[in-house]
Amino acid sequence: MTTSLVVSINGDGTDTEDNADKWADKIKAACPIAEYTGNISGGTLTPTDSGTTNYIVISGKIKLLPRIKTSGRKGNWDNNPLGDSYQEMLQYKDELCEDGLYWHQTVSGENEYGRYYCQRYLQADTPKSEPNDTNTPGISPDIDKAEEMLQFNYSAIGDETDTISKIAVLQCMLVIGDKCAVETGTTGAVSDIVWKTYKTPEQCASDDEYYQQSFTIGFDPKIGDCLIGTDFDIQNNISYQLGLDAEGTAIPISKADKISGKVLFKILGPVNSVFDEITRRHPSFWRHTQWNTTSRLIMANVSAIFLSDFEITIHSDNGLVNNTGDADLVYMSNTTETFYNKKDDLEFEISSGLTTAECQELDVTQSIKLSTPLMGDNEAVIKITDHTHTATATAKAEQLYVNQYYEEYHKPLLILKTGLQDRDSLARYGNLYYHPALSKTFYTQGISRSLRYAEATLQLKEI
Repeated sequence: MTTSLVVSINGDGTDTEDNADKWADKIKAACPIAEYTGNISGGTLTPTDSGTTNYIVISGKIKLLPRIKTSGRKGNWDNNPLGDSYQEMLQYKDELCEDGLYWHQTVSGENEYGRYYCQRYLQADTPKSEPNDTNTPGISPDIDKAEEMLQFNYSAIGDETDTISKIAVLQCMLVIGDKCAVETGTTGAVSDIVWKTYKTPEQCASDDEYYQQSFTIGFDPKIGDCLIGTDFDIQNNISYQLGLDAEGTAIPISKADKISGKVLFKILGPVNSVFDEITRRHPSFWRHTQWNTTSRLIMANVSAIFLSDFEITIHSDNGLVNNTGDADLVYMSNTTETFYNKKDDLEFEISSGLTTAECQELDVTQSIKLSTPLMGDNEAVIKITDHTHTATATAKAEQLYVNQYYEEYHKPLLILKTGLQDRDSLARYGNLYYHPALSKTFYTQGISRSLRYAEATLQLKEI
């Protein structure tokens, strides 16, 4: 058994211009066919400096499954989406059709005639409704010996060299925060995908404008491959020059893109491509290109689109620095004092950003930390300034924390308990208190109050 993401197509096998127009309406009406929504806060994907590029990589295998012979109920072939030519009865022992079923040796059952094997296919009335028993086949099984169709022989008319980089199969929309990934070319190159400000359907003048905020997933066939019935890897647009240990369709993220926030990923629908010696697709994914008498409608000849091992991962080029160590960054004090107050191990849930130069200096690889906080301009926080002490300091938050912890516990400090009349804001957490006899300044660790006597008991610690 394998786990796959299946996009049901139910092609009808009719290669006509009228049917191509009907498919355009069907595809648009079903959009979107799948949707993933991330958590509210999302994460930070923007690199800390212009010397580093992060990538979202989509990988896996993709297959256009052809229309396959299936079984269905007796006498109901008029409503069979696979057409009359695909009537088939797979028998087990005797021809037992009294209950109106054709037999398929996959699911066992019992009736008055004894044991039989059959499979019922369920089909929904609309792409978004629950399936019900309509007595017609639905998704066909993915089998290794499926018929292969539409052989890829030409990149362009008469051109038998392999210059095609991607046959688009699924149109997808990726929105992170207020930005979306938009494909500006047709080859699937990394440079073809850019980030633009996302517009809701209400903000767009037409469906075309809204759905152009998207990109395609596809595969890169070789001369002689059949487009239908063949297992392909999702197109790999990652060259060795990118410095990534990954394969798949990469979407770049630079510092200028400022990508962070909630993630929304949609599979809008299949691309309504036409095959006529070469493969053509319309800029609007649901429409088809100009029709000829020799044209073949690809989706009309497909039962389903299978995506297996499908993953969307994030990577960094580490500033193209040849630094592949897997060392962790540990913030610790360099004190050699013998007195200390031991603290439990601490793991920072929020991490300051590291520049490429800092990663190289510290011998750690640049990685994408979704928990890095952002500044108002959507850039990662690299350093902060501490104004709480006599001398201000600017450093990473983790460094300031360790430094303050060291200063707090590396030598004994005086703790004083005292009582004050609770009036005129004398007892407040923000106050500092000076003791002239001790010549020491104290800050407040805790306050307890007596409403009966209008007194406050303060626990103070020496600064």
